Amino acid sequence: MAVFTGDNNDNVLIGSTDNDRLFGLGGNDFLDGGLGFDQFDGGEGNDTVTYSFFNGGITANLQGFGQNGLVSFPSLGNQSEILISIENLIGSQGNDSITGSAGNNTLSGGAGNDSLFGRDGVDVLDGGDGDDNISGDKNDDTMLGGAGDDRLLWIDGDGSDIISGGTGNDTVQFTGATTFAPNGGTKPGDDILTLGLDFNTSKVLLKRTSLGPVTLTLDSVETVFVAGVEGNDRLTVGELSATAVRLIQFSGLSGNDFINADNSVATIDANGGDGNDSLFSGNRDDLLEGGSGNDFLVGRLGSDRLVGVNLGGGSAPGRGEQDTLFGGAGPDRFILGDRGGTSGPGRDPRRVFYDDGNNGSDGVSDFAVIGDFAAGDTIQLVGSASDYAIQNVGGSLSRGSATQDVGIFRKNGPTAFQPDELIAIVQDVGSGALNLNNRSQFGFV
Repeated sequence: MAVFTGDNNDNVLIGSTDNDRLFGLGGNDFLDGGLGFDQFDGGEGNDTVTYSFFNGGITANLQGFGQNGLVSFPSLGNQSEILISIENLIGSQGNDSITGSAGNNTLSGGAGNDSLFGRDGVDVLDGGDGDDNISGDKNDDTMLGGAGDDRLLWIDGDGSDIISGGTGNDTVQFTGATTFAPNGGTKPGDDILTLGLDFNTSKVLLKRTSLGPVTLTLDSVETVFVAGVEGNDRLTVGELSATAVRLIQFSGLSGNDFINADNSVATIDANGGDGNDSLFSGNRDDLLEGGSGNDFLVGRLGSDRLVGVNLGGGSAPGRGEQDTLFGGAGPDRFILGDRGGTSGPGRDPRRVFYDDGNNGSDGVSDFAVIGDFAAGDTIQLVGSASDYAIQNVGGSLSRGSATQDVGIFRKNGPTAFQPDELIAIVQDVGSGALNLNNRSQFGFV
């Protein structure tokens, strides 16, 4: 076993082909063990170990062996090395998993599809080449995707981070907050977020002004994914035309969520989740999915798709719900049914939304309201025109003019004892304006 020892200056120590021991002592040292299974002790200073010579991929944790680091080699039978007083690590040419310590770390993935996790401390995380997953955890971190299609994750408790996706199609995921409940445990946090342009730097700022305020500075990021937890989350999206952002995804989970993207030129893909949600799209061809609850969806410009229900809700999407859908300008698609699948528990290949499942009921407790149906818009139903009927509705069901609202009913059966099922009210279109056989108005799947 060879021993390589530095001094109190900044040293570069390179091991041999044997099993070596490298001691940096003082200074900011750079240690390369070479071949063999080595032991590293950086000593004082800010020290770095590199595995850039290795092709097989590593699993590293800078605080994985007590207060020391541990590196294992999956392709070599999980043989391992111990790292003492090492702050920074450079990965291999393979697919690495690298976890930092509670201190300040610089972690570099190098080549390969790497996973970097910073933990506490002010960290710099550089994915390098490949499609990488990067998470900074607590404190103010810098996350760099490098080349490849990278996913950069901000979770609640992080500080105000700087995030650069680099080249490729990169995604930043922002996960919302939970807060401590008075009786212990946690409760949902209400995130208030804005996503807009910093006009001084031309970079994107994602700011949370509620709970623990944070600011994420985003550069060269194509997709921003905001994941709420269970609170009443609010996201306001700015115009963003001078940035790389092309897609904004929002998942609200439970709570009454609100998203307003009316000035955005990025495509919006929003799902309100459970709760009574209000979703306002932008100026592209957007998808708004209300999820469970009584939702309010508003399209803007572009060819938008509006779905009031939870598409993952099994065989009865929309049961017990009353959703309101406005398409806005552009040729929009109001989705009132689909083919949810052909097999598996809870899956029905023909799903009619807002069907209460009771052939003895007329379904007036669950339906969609289409508020601005116009030429160019399409209503999507499942089955064929013969499965439905159109009738004027009024009285307690009226949502616009009592003489101009039209109901879309699913035919339940051939007798008067099986009333047709209301699934939607089209507001203010006038008697005779809708024809189920008009393929420019109705599409069947």
